[in-house]
Amino acid sequence: MRNVDVDILNSTELLEALWKADQVAQSFILSSPQWVQYWILFMTVVLVPSFVIGLFKREARWVAVAVFYSTVVTPWLIALAGPSKVWGVTHLTFWPLALAVIIPKLIREPIQGWYNRYLALVAATMTVSLVFDAWDVYQFFTAG
Repeated sequence: MRNVDVDILNSTELLEALWKADQVAQSFILSSPQWVQYWILFMTVVLVPSFVIGLFKREARWVAVAVFYSTVVTPWLIALAGPSKVWGVTHLTFWPLALAVIIPKLIREPIQGWYNRYLALVAATMTVSLVFDAWDVYQFFTAG
């Protein structure tokens, strides 16, 4: 039997590594072009209300879960890969699940009323972001 040497982080070391990854992410965002910073702010303003609306509405709950998981997984990815265009993988993984719930509702029902208009804005925001993310991840993996 082979003896494998694996470093295991205790909870304090893990939290410190994730905190450092978050700091790297913040620095990376601040060094990005101004329009990217505005886009991130816009996405935040559009998507964060889903955490409150999700207490009452099913589709918003899916949005909140997708945003939560992509936000939680991103520091792990940063800790592994550093600041790079591969970060979009988290959106590409979780956001289509929310869109798979939102889009059928918007097809079935007219985009009227505050909630369906909100969902339409969320769907448009996530879709545009996924296009950017897909391009970034493609560039990362093709060294473009």
